[in-house]
Amino acid sequence: MRRSSWKFDLPVLGRWLNWEANTESDLAGYKIYRSLSATGPFVGLTPDTVVTTTTYLDEHLEGGHTYYYYVTAVDTSGNESARSNVASGYVGVVAQNEQTAVDWRWLLAPVLAFVLLGILFALLLRRGRKEDKESSDVVGEMEEEKGET
Repeated sequence: MRRSSWKFDLPVLGRWLNWEANTESDLAGYKIYRSLSATGPFVGLTPDTVVTTTTYLDEHLEGGHTYYYYVTAVDTSGNESARSNVASGYVGVVAQNEQTAVDWRWLLAPVLAFVLLGILFALLLRRGRKEDKESSDVVGEMEEEKGET
């Protein structure tokens, strides 16, 4: 398989890798390689399979390191292209409190809904009591009028 004119970029949104698609008609997918050095040695992240999309999430990274990647295209016969250009990305160290912090924003919608329902219920209850009082006042007035006649 000949080397194609595709481009490899990193980083995109953290540990996601993405690259331009190979345009060969017999493309089976891609293999991704990683190293801690720009010159290698590189280790295959997908040695037994090919990735069929132009994105890959590298989930096995440690903070405080720069990682280097390249991609190869694989055709339907199993032939692997020459490697892409090497791209790199630094993975920062996450502070312990950030790593274990809970994101409470997901609770916002249910809490607001609960509060609004509570307010609505209280208003309806108050309205019902007011209507009950008004109807009992009307009944009382009617009885008073009967008694006067």
